[in-house]
Amino acid sequence: MSRVNQLFCSSAARPKAGRNCRLGVAALEAREVPATFVANIFDDPFFFTADGLSLRQAISRANANPGPDTIVLKAGTYTQSLVGNDNTNAAGDFDVIGPLTIVGAGPGSTVITGNHTDRLFDVIGPGTVRFSDLALIRGGTTALNGGAVQALSANIVLDNVLAVENLGQTGGAINAEGGAVTVRRSQLLTNSAAQE
Repeated sequence: MSRVNQLFCSSAARPKAGRNCRLGVAALEAREVPATFVANIFDDPFFFTADGLSLRQAISRANANPGPDTIVLKAGTYTQSLVGNDNTNAAGDFDVIGPLTIVGAGPGSTVITGNHTDRLFDVIGPGTVRFSDLALIRGGTTALNGGAVQALSANIVLDNVLAVENLGQTGGAINAEGGAVTVRRSQLLTNSAAQE
């Protein structure tokens, strides 16, 4: 008897020599499958193209995929340029709605900049959002909280991150309202907040 037949046939139903057993299909529980998205377009288009993914497009794909996902950023400068005020990731800050890891090629190689038009990231959903091996530069305005990152309820982890020249009304680099903030091997330099 083949190993497959042994797995799917009970001992009472196992065939005698020369007979076949009917194989069955069992339903599995629903599973969240983490995905990895690679961003290799450095400007900030919202609409998808066949050329690859921008950071905004990768975040939109991660937002649409249940479960914790990873975005890998190639070396280069990712510039946030779509102006707008929404929580759908269509414009303005990069809106994250669930657990996510964003990893670059190192803070001297992978840079995310906002040129002070909006905060860089607005983490709207729960879970943990990790930033690793990248730089967060010139995010925020004095009218917004959290120049680089605002988290309403999520945990934020900065690991080997350089946060420079970010500004906000509160939380020049990070404004965390409900979750924990963990900073490892990172530098937060010349960030400022109007109300601190």
